[in-house]
Amino acid sequence: MKILHINSYYGVSGFYKNLYDLQVENGLDIEVFVPVSFSQLNLSSLGNYTTVSVNHNKFERFVFYLKHN
Repeated sequence: MKILHINSYYGVSGFYKNLYDLQVENGLDIEVFVPVSFSQLNLSSLGNYTTVSVNHNKFERFVFYLKHN
């Protein structure tokens, strides 16, 4: 079974790295998608199962609710 995690807080907390590493050790086929802003490019040692996508900046966060409506 292939598992996709979408996690925008992956670079903030060490909990997720430990969780994903344990899943890989237990033989699960995982992929972690991490959407980040341009200001969060200093993410390091995330694992080879991680795809980091720079897709928004801090100003776009303010207009999200307008776009959403």
